[in-house]
Amino acid sequence: MIIRNFFLLFFSCVLIGEIRTVDSFKDIEAELLNLGSDALVVFDIDEVLITAVDQALKTPHKDTFRAIESEFLSRAKNDDQKKLLEYRMSLTYLYPNRTLVEKGIISLIEQMQKQGVNVMGITRCRKGRYGIIPQVEQWRKEILWKNGIDFNHGRFQDLKIDLNEIHQANGSSPSFEEGLLFGKGISKDILIDALIKRLDLQVKKVYIFDDFRTNLETLNHLQNYEVFPVEYIAAKQYLKPLSKRQARWQLYHLLESGRWYDDQDIDEMGYFKGIFHYSIPSFFDMIF
Repeated sequence: MIIRNFFLLFFSCVLIGEIRTVDSFKDIEAELLNLGSDALVVFDIDEVLITAVDQALKTPHKDTFRAIESEFLSRAKNDDQKKLLEYRMSLTYLYPNRTLVEKGIISLIEQMQKQGVNVMGITRCRKGRYGIIPQVEQWRKEILWKNGIDFNHGRFQDLKIDLNEIHQANGSSPSFEEGLLFGKGISKDILIDALIKRLDLQVKKVYIFDDFRTNLETLNHLQNYEVFPVEYIAAKQYLKPLSKRQARWQLYHLLESGRWYDDQDIDEMGYFKGIFHYSIPSFFDMIF
């Protein structure tokens, strides 16, 4: 039994390659352009394909920004006020700009698709309605389309399925829509393995791009494939320390007036204008 487990462990280590770190898709472009229909290439979305322009909305600052959101939500006096705040918080999805981390990714994805490579995106964002947004899934796809990225191609074109065999904490199931896999709170290797089996994809190689190395360290459910995990760190060049004071100011004015002041707006205010507008009024001064 011990010998059998040793060989299983050894075999899985051979199939799941060592994590590589790249700061540009150019570092691995030649390798990707040699792939064919027996390969699946999976891209995480935030901080790999696209990134928020404003620091408060970048993924590494997500926990801090959500804590500030919770501060405001906790002071709502009733359900109607809470609903209004959520309505306006959802505007952080619509108003602030998102941009490509690396422009060359558009042509790289298109070329792989022409070669018959299975190319898809994966995200753990929420699903369904959020404030003003009827379906976060649709918003997610449209952000990618706006930036020139379209996974709705080849085997995945117009395909929409629910992975009912997997249960999320909220009672729903992960879903796959037009090349984009949604699975909040579920390990990515579980999601990818379930999708391959459900679609009976005849793949031997799986490339996974993620900005968090920890997401690439446990891929046990993909032991049946030759796995190439890649830590992509290019977005870190755009990351700066987050000013909590500025983030609170941005969120307060969004909740009060429905307007989001992006980082550039605040920079352009200048010191003297900024000092006049920069104090944060009491939450209870808001008019609902």
